[in-house]
Amino acid sequence: MSDLNHPKEIDKLYYNEEISISEALRLWDIWEKSTEEEKKKNAIYIKILEKKSKKSSKNKQ
Repeated sequence: MSDLNHPKEIDKLYYNEEISISEALRLWDIWEKSTEEEKKKNAIYIKILEKKSKKSSKNKQ
């Protein structure tokens, strides 16, 4: 997993008990300290993954 995650994704991981509170705090801190450019790159990467996921689920049907 990349260390740069959107806060909503961090929350989801924490509430699903996939990461500890200390790991969530570490990831939130990384997000806060990241530049706008890094955040944009992360958003683009996430969209690409979502498109791939949708394609693979359509192919399974």
